[in-house]
Amino acid sequence: MPLAPPNPEDVHVWQVSLDVEDDELRALTSVLSADERERTSRFVRPRDASRSAAAHGHLRQLLGHYLDRPAAEVALGVGPHGKPFVSATGAGWLRFNMSHSGDRGLIAIANGREVGVDVEQFQPELPDPELGKLFAPAEQRALSALTAGDYIDQYFTLWTRKEAVVKGLGVGLLVPLDGVDVLNDRVRLTADLARNLPPVSTSTWNVRSLRQGENYFAAVAVQAPAAATSRQAYSHFPHRSERTR
Repeated sequence: MPLAPPNPEDVHVWQVSLDVEDDELRALTSVLSADERERTSRFVRPRDASRSAAAHGHLRQLLGHYLDRPAAEVALGVGPHGKPFVSATGAGWLRFNMSHSGDRGLIAIANGREVGVDVEQFQPELPDPELGKLFAPAEQRALSALTAGDYIDQYFTLWTRKEAVVKGLGVGLLVPLDGVDVLNDRVRLTADLARNLPPVSTSTWNVRSLRQGENYFAAVAVQAPAAATSRQAYSHFPHRSERTR
């Protein structure tokens, strides 16, 4: 059943399960391209391979619903820094991004604006202190004021927000993470960073954390429209099957 594109000021975020029954895994794997199957085969652990196949199969199925074409026929390309995009005719509006961790995947869909999404499975151990250097100065100050338990929660909150922005920017290692401040929903890029990024990256970006229960943290970031407002609409669909049947 075809899905209507999100409104230009809206973002659709879909949650998918990556631990699926064998029959569903075979169906999801059947729509993958040869390159996607080859990449999946590189995983050493079978569970990692099956989860990767499920994530990319879910992505293709969802894109197929939006484009009203078979999932296996959705043409995908890769940008100069590794960000995938839909190269199919008639799909110029569609921007997407995917992230998966543990048994959960998130897929973000936007209309005409770049988008990024990140999900991370919670790890109770205190992060390596050296990783704190990857946060912007204001973020470091906010983290340093917290107790150990609150620190871990805020660390994952900021990390997923930062990763979502970087994935949305789509410029890979050109982005030093300490140059991206995500304490607020309106993202701040340092002046030095902004000067070294392509024009699409220096526009205004909004980021929003997503509720994922106790064991996962997640966030979605989207390039703001030309007439940016302080309110950004996000639609979060917990289960893809509920939306597409």
